[in-house]
Amino acid sequence: MARHSDQPRRRISAFAVSSFLAFVLVLVTVVLPVPYMVETPGPVFNTLGKVKDTDKDVVEITGTKTYPTDGQLNMLTVGVVGGPDRHMSALRAFMGVLKGTETVVPTESMYPLDTTGEQVSQTNTAQMTSSQDIATAAALSELGMDYTVRMRVAEDPADGPARGKVAQGDTVLAINGKEVEGPDALQTIHAEVEKGSPVELRLVSGGKERTETVQPTMIDGKHRMGVLLNQDFDFPVDVKFNLDNIGGPSAGTVFALTIIDKLTEGPLAGDKNVAGTGAITADGTVQPIGGARQKVAAADDAGSEYFLSPRDNCAEAVDAAKGRDITVVRIDNLHAAKTALEDIAEDRTSDLPSCSADR
Repeated sequence: MARHSDQPRRRISAFAVSSFLAFVLVLVTVVLPVPYMVETPGPVFNTLGKVKDTDKDVVEITGTKTYPTDGQLNMLTVGVVGGPDRHMSALRAFMGVLKGTETVVPTESMYPLDTTGEQVSQTNTAQMTSSQDIATAAALSELGMDYTVRMRVAEDPADGPARGKVAQGDTVLAINGKEVEGPDALQTIHAEVEKGSPVELRLVSGGKERTETVQPTMIDGKHRMGVLLNQDFDFPVDVKFNLDNIGGPSAGTVFALTIIDKLTEGPLAGDKNVAGTGAITADGTVQPIGGARQKVAAADDAGSEYFLSPRDNCAEAVDAAKGRDITVVRIDNLHAAKTALEDIAEDRTSDLPSCSADR
C-alpha cells in the first residue's frame, strides 16, 4: 500500500501559522498607540453672524452704538487627533501623512512628556480668554478709543529674584519711575527688565502702595524677574464672545476686525467672504499661529475668497492654497488687515499685500 507524505500538510500548516502571526503583528501595529498628533481642518465660524442654533451674535457689543454688518468674516480652527491623554493608532497617523490637509507631529514637540489633557484644555481656554481681551484692546486702539490696562501679578513667584517681594494680585503701577499702563504696558516692563540692572517696582495691593527692588536674572537667555503678569483691562464698552469649547490665541486678529466692523458704519469687507487667522498684541501686531495649512483648507471649503495670513505663516499658507480658488493676503498688523478688507470690499485687489513662497 502506498503511503502519502505528510510534508505538504506540514507546509500548509506552517504557512497558515506564519500567515496568522503576520496578521496579528500587522493588526497590533495598526492599533498600537503612537506618540504622535494629527492636526486636521476644524470648524469654521462666521464672527459677523450668529452662534449656530441660537439668536446670539458670535461677538456681542453693548454700551455704545453698533452698526449692521454684511458678508462673512470666518474664524478658523484646527482639530487635533491624539495628544496628551489621547491615544492615536499608527494607522491613523499613517493616514494623516497621506492627506495633504493634515499634519502629523510628535506629541513631545508640542507638549512636555508629563503634560496632561486637562492641562492642555486649561491652557487653551486661558489663551482664548486672554486673546479676546487683547483683541478688544487692539480694536479700540485702532479706532482711537481710550481704555485702561494695568499689569497684575498672576501668581506668587515660585522661585527667582522676585520671590518674597511680589505676590499674586499685586498691580504694577510703575517700573523705574515709568508709569505702567496702556497698550505699551508690557513692553515698558520688558524694556526695563532686559537692561539687567535692578528694577524698582511701585506696586499696589488692597489699596496700599509699596516699593520693591528686584534684580533680574538670566532665564532662558534673557533677563527676567520670574514674575507671571496678566494684563488687566478696563474698557469703555462691553464685548462678549459667545463661542464655547474653542481654545488658543489664533482668533485674535479676526475678533479685532469683527469689533471694528461692528463699531464703524458700513460693512468692512462689503458682501465678500473672507477668512483669516493670527494672534494679536494690544498694539495691533499680528503674530504667527499653528495649523496654517489646515486653516487654508477649512477656509476654502467654507467658500472664502481670501485668506488673511500672518507674515510668518505665508510660506505654508501659499503652499496650502495651491490648486485652490483662494487668494492669500499677507497682514503684518491690524491696520493693514483692516485696509485689506476695505480694499476687498471695493474690489481694489490688484495691490493687496501678497505672500511669497518663502515668507
